[in-house]
Amino acid sequence: MIRRDAKIEKTTATRDTHRFLPGWSVCVWLLLIGVMVSGVLLAGGCTPATPVSATRKPIRTRAVPTQIAGLKHRVVLPSISSIQSEPTLRVRIAKGLARADISCSGDLLVGPAGLGAHPGASPGAGSDRRYRRAVAVTYYNGSFLVTDMQRRSIRWALPAMRLMPVGGTPIIFNGKPYPGAIVLVPVKDKNGRPTGRLDVVNHVRMESYLPGVIERELYGSWEPATFRAAAVAARSYAVFEASLNADKHYDLESTTASQAYGGRATNPKALSAASQTRGLFIEYNGRVVPAFYSSSCGGTGQDAKAAFTWLKGLPDIRPLRGRDHGGWCQHSDKFRWGPMTRAKASLALRIKTWGSKQDHPIKALKGIRNIRVARVNTVGRPTAFAVSDHAGMTYTLGPEQFRFACNSSAPGIAKPAKGQSLNSSHVQIKIGQSTVTFYNGRGFGHGVGLCQFGAQGLAKSGYNEYSILAFYYPGSRVVQAYK
Repeated sequence: MIRRDAKIEKTTATRDTHRFLPGWSVCVWLLLIGVMVSGVLLAGGCTPATPVSATRKPIRTRAVPTQIAGLKHRVVLPSISSIQSEPTLRVRIAKGLARADISCSGDLLVGPAGLGAHPGASPGAGSDRRYRRAVAVTYYNGSFLVTDMQRRSIRWALPAMRLMPVGGTPIIFNGKPYPGAIVLVPVKDKNGRPTGRLDVVNHVRMESYLPGVIERELYGSWEPATFRAAAVAARSYAVFEASLNADKHYDLESTTASQAYGGRATNPKALSAASQTRGLFIEYNGRVVPAFYSSSCGGTGQDAKAAFTWLKGLPDIRPLRGRDHGGWCQHSDKFRWGPMTRAKASLALRIKTWGSKQDHPIKALKGIRNIRVARVNTVGRPTAFAVSDHAGMTYTLGPEQFRFACNSSAPGIAKPAKGQSLNSSHVQIKIGQSTVTFYNGRGFGHGVGLCQFGAQGLAKSGYNEYSILAFYYPGSRVVQAYK
């Protein structure tokens, strides 16, 4: 029988009232009373959640980070005290374009842009040009070429170009509305020479960015408490990854390489969740917790330190360690999966190709002789895999490295077909003469931190966002950094 109430804490990790204005005190006491009620519910058991249809598609975006490219320094978690006001984020929404088509419902201000985190307003009288409704922008020979709707063009030698709608209407790129401004940055090759391509970066305030994330990450029908928990987690993660990319022209990607972002949100639950949790972050020992999350943990959590081996210096703190989560995510159709069988030869080629892309020693792999789980965490989830080849070599991969390697494409081999991808690294392996079979698979994604299906299961059973966050990030607190 699946235990759904595995070690749920009676959430001492509620909001930190020390950072609130006195006028908030009544709300805080009401909130604490609500938490106490949750504790009573926890002691007496919960009503089972309404089942989610097993035929439903999994959440479109599961994992927060895949592999933060080009990370050259050690991880230092941002301090809560360093967040004095609502930050502006730089989200790369397209990369390496030959041409960017930008529009809005009214006028566009086009002008110089700095590459810092805050685009600000117009840089000065006379420095901007005003265009009606739409422009097309290319980059050639050190200059931007801006073409209006009448096909009139000007060349503009700028390090970066900012496009901002007049009157606060959303700016449109690739058919989608985005809050804030768009900054176009020329892409350079490894020698620092312009390639003629452009990165498109949305400069957007945190609280306008968040609804566009959680709208993409969650089902629209899910509970408001799930949305609120996801908003706090996504806000905390955004600040964490932005701290890693201060030397770049963007803070986050708009894909699951960071967290999915679709521009301006329309889902009322997403908008309300961001508003109701404004300025709230997950904190541990004065630092922002990098609030990793995935679709379904399969009942057991992963250690962040083991999962994200490329984040050098990521601290091994209690909120980021794997633990038994019970069956709260049992209604995910990836709660249990497999078996699936792969040909040894093609799997070896995938792993070898991944090794070449990542410059990992496994790029020298000579076929597959054996694959075994080399280490597990305290709740039995694999934290390392050993891959042995026919040359007598054994290579060790972290759990996410192993999953990415098995799912990578290779010359002449497309990405695994639907139903053949490794959904997570929590899996058992059987080696055949010419095949590798993955069975007893659990969950979807890396399994670190918050489990989206699990959060929904808890919310359906009456738990609030503070109880949910305390369960998935044990020992942490929710604090308000700005109002």
